[in-house]
Amino acid sequence: HALARMQQRAIPIRILDCLLNYGAKVHDHRGGEILFFDHQAKSRLRRAYGENVFKRIERKLDTYAVVGCDGVVLTMGHRTKRINRC
Repeated sequence: HALARMQQRAIPIRILDCLLNYGAKVHDHRGGEILFFDHQAKSRLRRAYGENVFKRIERKLDTYAVVGCDGVVLTMGHRTKRINRC
């Protein structure tokens, strides 16, 4: 399901890799986690990849991923609203 959503929403696999390695995590209260890029995650990503690579992928950093309790990515999308941390 996640791969189909990535293709439909034009999200490169590299962004998923960045989310899994550097993204912020919030529990969704249904047994899974939501991964997204907050300011700290973007800073970590900038330090790891360098300014040139970061500039190329910066416009795709509005994405989020929902990961199940077993570690499988369930779906991905573009954030249009704020993600609550409670």
